[in-house]
Amino acid sequence: SLALKEDGSIVGWGVNDLDQYGSLYAGAKAIATGSKHSVELSKDGTPKTSGQISYPGRSPDVLHDVLATAAGSGFTMVIRYNLNLLEFFGFSPSGANLFVIPFTTNIIEIRCGSAHAVALRADGRVFAWGNNSSGQTNLPALGPAVDIAAGNFNSIALMRVAIKSSPPTILGPRVALGRPLNYFYHRIAVRGPPNAVTIANLPTGLSYDPMLGAIKG
Repeated sequence: SLALKEDGSIVGWGVNDLDQYGSLYAGAKAIATGSKHSVELSKDGTPKTSGQISYPGRSPDVLHDVLATAAGSGFTMVIRYNLNLLEFFGFSPSGANLFVIPFTTNIIEIRCGSAHAVALRADGRVFAWGNNSSGQTNLPALGPAVDIAAGNFNSIALMRVAIKSSPPTILGPRVALGRPLNYFYHRIAVRGPPNAVTIANLPTGLSYDPMLGAIKG
């Protein structure tokens, strides 16, 4: 595991048999971890890969204009400043075809699972591609999203909901698909103004705390 501190330094813990921690240098603005490698992104936009990974042909480490990065099992993806261009480096896991990117420009966020990727475009549209053994790339009908995440075999998008209230504005619902442990598809509905929020269809084991404005469990 890696953590990025406020001063730009990196802390690592856990297995480091393949030098996954990297240099742990100060001055990083972002980090990403794959199954056997990590990527440290410096404040000047230069990525540095550590651990067990090989790049056929060009390596992302030669770039100096990277806005964001994500890592999966044997591959790295980066967003470059020029047109927010999304690029793939490494080897695509068997049958995943991750190098066939559905949309490459105006990408503002990228997340990687074990063998799939999820990208968020500037207009809020979400793209998912690669391995789909657990339905992790079967996107439901989504409106504009504001954030995305990916686990090994699942994907999550945080949706933008227009609610006339100020301040604050509620963002929701969250849409989850794929398989964390078992096959599932679950939608959480968020309704109401900030002082009277109701949340329906929470999975067993989760509860809403109105004092914190958070789902716990």
